[in-house]
Amino acid sequence: MSQLYDITLKKTIKKIPKQFLKILTGFEEGEFLDTNFPTVQNREPGIVIKLPDISIFHLELQFNNENNMVWRMHDYYSPIFQGHGLKTRQLLLYVGNEPLRMTDRIQHETLNYSCAFMDIRDINCSELLDGNENPDDALLSILCRMKDPIEMLRAIRDIFKLLPEKQQKDYLAGLKNLARLRGLTSLVKKEVEDKMPVTIDISTDETFLAGKLEGILEEIEVVLDIKYGSEGLFLMDDIRKIGSVEKLEAFKEAVRKASSVNELMRFLRD
Repeated sequence: MSQLYDITLKKTIKKIPKQFLKILTGFEEGEFLDTNFPTVQNREPGIVIKLPDISIFHLELQFNNENNMVWRMHDYYSPIFQGHGLKTRQLLLYVGNEPLRMTDRIQHETLNYSCAFMDIRDINCSELLDGNENPDDALLSILCRMKDPIEMLRAIRDIFKLLPEKQQKDYLAGLKNLARLRGLTSLVKKEVEDKMPVTIDISTDETFLAGKLEGILEEIEVVLDIKYGSEGLFLMDDIRKIGSVEKLEAFKEAVRKASSVNELMRFLRD
């Protein structure tokens, strides 16, 4: 499920919401850099930005508490620094509902490492909304600390209403998605959606499609495990590269009918 929120947040942050970036880095602008580092074990850093002071800012979004997260941040640091050769700052931005409990440092006899961990609720939503008409800052504010959710949502609605209708639909879809992280879905419908002259076709929404893909992948993984065990599950890395609902549905049917893993491998090659 975190994949759905991840899409909305990364898409929003990559538009460089000025006030949000300024709160995190001290700068209102930056240049996004390639995050494809083959030395990171099957993982890519979330967001890497080159800042105006010619330094690198690595931002990682996290939706739940994971004991090994500081190790993952450590693993990211080396390829980012070696790939760009610039001063590198890291921030893990926690957006989950539970209190932040992850450790931000490694202290071993032969290794000392630390990076910044921050709960997005350390940011007051008023810092993003007051005197600011940027819709991306407004969208992110729903995850920040708020005194009055109704007042906050009305302020967000007023900013969204300034946008062309197509953009209103996109931002409203993103707001409804992130609202689930804070249990504000019904309030968003009442204070924002019902009072905006737009309707959303959920079947074309990115988060809806991502959720559908994730659901089919889970079904395939279960069937592969039941039929072929670890040998079948070995195919999941290649299967996850399929970005089409139709192709995944076809492969799911092939899994049900196949009599061997080799048959499925041929299907994937074709």
